[in-house]
Amino acid sequence: MQDVDDEMVLDAAINGRADVIVTHNLRDFLTAASRFNLRVVSPASFIEEPTSPLLHRALSPEDAAYFAQAVRRIAAILLLGPAFDASYRKILPTSTGLPAPTAGSDSGRCGKEFPLLPE
Repeated sequence: MQDVDDEMVLDAAINGRADVIVTHNLRDFLTAASRFNLRVVSPASFIEEPTSPLLHRALSPEDAAYFAQAVRRIAAILLLGPAFDASYRKILPTSTGLPAPTAGSDSGRCGKEFPLLPE
């Protein structure tokens, strides 16, 4: 495959034992995916399939929108990484009532000290 990101998607599909890759990028995936018995379909085709193997019913536009929103949230969490962790640590005392973490530790209610996530 020409794009490293495409290779990661294909690798995840193979290792996750997926049956299908849903993508707008059909051209880049069709040949590679066929070697692993993976179907490649567009999002519109996937939504129009009569029965989803996961839901055992057709996907509605609302299902597709909910799924897309969940994927965007997961991607944002992964991409933000340390900035997301720092923001969480900053609001932790005011939003949860938990004590603010001290430098180099994350203090829970049990009083035990836990190392912070790497910066």
